Amino acid sequence: MIKLQIGQMLYDIRTEMEITQEELCEGLCTVSALSKYENGTRFPDSLLFHALMQRLGKSPSRINIMVSEQEAVYYEWKKKTLDAIKAQRWEEVKALREKGHEENALINESLQRQFELYLDSIIWDKLHHNQEKSYECIGEAIHLTMPDIDSWDGKRKLISGDEMNMAFLYLRAEKKLGIKSDAELKKQFDAFTRYVNQRVDDVFEKAKLYPRLVCAQIYLVDMDVRERIFLEKKALSLLKQTREIYDMPEVLRLLVKDLRSVGAEDVVIYEKQRAALVEVINEFGTPYTFRLENWYDSNEQICLMNEYLRAARMQKQMTQEELSEGICAVETYSRIESGKRSPSKRNYLELAEKLEVNWGYYRGQIVTTHFRDFEIMTKQRFAMLDDRLEESEEYLYDLKKSLDMEDIENRQYIGLQELILTDQRGEIVGEAFVERCEELLKYTLEDWRETERFLTKTELELIFQMGWYYESKKEYGKVVYILENALRKYETRKYSSWYEIGLMKRMLAGGYSDLGEYEKSNEMMNALIREMLNWQDGQALAEAVYLLGWNYENQKKACDDLYVKAFYLSDLFENHMHHAIFQKYYEDNFNSEMQWY
Repeated sequence: MIKLQIGQMLYDIRTEMEITQEELCEGLCTVSALSKYENGTRFPDSLLFHALMQRLGKSPSRINIMVSEQEAVYYEWKKKTLDAIKAQRWEEVKALREKGHEENALINESLQRQFELYLDSIIWDKLHHNQEKSYECIGEAIHLTMPDIDSWDGKRKLISGDEMNMAFLYLRAEKKLGIKSDAELKKQFDAFTRYVNQRVDDVFEKAKLYPRLVCAQIYLVDMDVRERIFLEKKALSLLKQTREIYDMPEVLRLLVKDLRSVGAEDVVIYEKQRAALVEVINEFGTPYTFRLENWYDSNEQICLMNEYLRAARMQKQMTQEELSEGICAVETYSRIESGKRSPSKRNYLELAEKLEVNWGYYRGQIVTTHFRDFEIMTKQRFAMLDDRLEESEEYLYDLKKSLDMEDIENRQYIGLQELILTDQRGEIVGEAFVERCEELLKYTLEDWRETERFLTKTELELIFQMGWYYESKKEYGKVVYILENALRKYETRKYSSWYEIGLMKRMLAGGYSDLGEYEKSNEMMNALIREMLNWQDGQALAEAVYLLGWNYENQKKACDDLYVKAFYLSDLFENHMHHAIFQKYYEDNFNSEMQWY
């Protein structure tokens, strides 16, 4: 996990976009507080950081945040409420709302209050069927941070994705109560669309926000069917580009309905792809129902600082007394490491310095103060995934020029991407590939197999590449050995990011399958598919479903339907290589006359 100067990053984005401090922080924090965040004398809490990034049109998902146990309690409660809303367990929502009423002193007060009012609005609507009180609560929630929402025109005032989602609920209530006319609703949605198209330039943030905007607009505003189809296809294209699920089932449902109404021949394609996706969601996740109330929380990228302190201390073979000496009382440190106390900023940074780890409260995979470097990194990786190698090389060259290559973590990351491109061009063969992975790992770890600290995302990706090499050589024992070693520490973590370890788990499940340990593979794969759906990540969903089918086939269980789903999912997420493989395997082994579309 790599240290970021997050205040400098916020300042750079804001000034590049010619946004004033007053415009960015209105309703969220004071200008003086934002100034302290930007000059590095204070850190924004994680809720506030996410809100600020969203208002700047940037996805905070690329950045992990260190939080204390006290802060984590809030996120656990919040996730439970969102899961209950998704499952339509309204009594549970009410019970959780009452249980979590006491405010968390470490989290932004306005944003906590706003979320509570959002819950109150749902409770009044779903449990008490009182539209007026529901409208009153959601109105108070959105006005808390967007006091001028009723006259908002999308031209200058900023709005975050979470605020926009609440605005949709607010407009829905106004439509139900007859407060706004259709013309007024259309004007408001035109402002939202203009804002997202012009001000949200981060593809990850747009993919999360635009499909929800399209669905809400179609529900609340009368539109020409051709216009709806255009918007639905644009929303679907964004989701495919980022391999995200989010509102994809609903976008597909609306698209199928509209295409059928105009007699379009390609309707069967989207219909079968949607059926496969929804069937997988219903089997492995919460049964799918689109609701505007569903809130896609972006505060999942959290790590517990006490877990990282303990792991780093064990790596250095230091006692608590040795680490705390000259920084704080050993009793104080003991309470910090156990999660019973939050360290002060000074103590936390001094502890990290003594442990010789490159930490901060915020960290990303590369070391930079420029958010545009993260965006270049995303473009480079997408180009590589899509086999656009020349384009990927150009982006990597731009990234290398922009980064501080004196930083060892940056050298390691660039080295990893250069190695992958070299391999894809066929310019490195045999064990030389693994040897280069090992060399890059030694930039930051003498022996990754023996480390006590948590591995960084780049270190994990290097180990994944080693596993990939041995898998291609059918040395499955080595695959399992390598990945089990890499993942062993993550079993002790309270929060593990899917984006760090998800693909490694999928490969490990494949390794178990290749060794004939089908039950072990099945158990891991079922859990993995649930995780993918929880994280709304469709990148490896088709592969996971296909592997499950393979396991069932070897256990003499019914499996052909899983292969069919894998085919349609690979087509949906435009994974062309696997799509061809899945089609051929099914036709060779089950039904050579299969009519896919």
